[in-house]
Amino acid sequence: MGFVLALDMSGDWEYLSAVVVFRRPRFVVRPQVSSLGRRVRLKVLRDVLSFIDSNCYALCVRALVRRRVREFLIRKANRAGAWRSALLFEFSRIANHLRDRGFFPVSVVHADNEFLSFRGIIGDVFGAESVFIGRDEYILLADVVSYVNLRFSKLLKSYSNIVEL
Repeated sequence: MGFVLALDMSGDWEYLSAVVVFRRPRFVVRPQVSSLGRRVRLKVLRDVLSFIDSNCYALCVRALVRRRVREFLIRKANRAGAWRSALLFEFSRIANHLRDRGFFPVSVVHADNEFLSFRGIIGDVFGAESVFIGRDEYILLADVVSYVNLRFSKLLKSYSNIVEL
């Protein structure tokens, strides 16, 4: 049996987060963390980060996908191919890191809605049997990690199970 992986993007395709989940989270599915009120947002951040620290392994990547797409567009004429190439590169970085850490194979991937067009790439790179696209409690974990990496990047250094690439 493989691992469960959650993927999310933050900051207009700037930060990519991947969370390997060991135990199913029991959170109420909420909208994007950035759209919550300040007081509620801080409570959610605190609760989810403590859950991640004890039950997950999280990975943050400063992907800068839009800039990489522009670089690929210089060499390629196809915009869709440039997006696929850029995300394939970032997903491969994550997959190689997870393989080195022993969190492979991945059996299920939960990805946020922005990855709908890239479902096939996600399944191929991670070797996942199933890829779920949409909002659920797994996506909340990845959403919090990418939001904290975008807004409070120094806060992540205090958690041992959250790594930055």
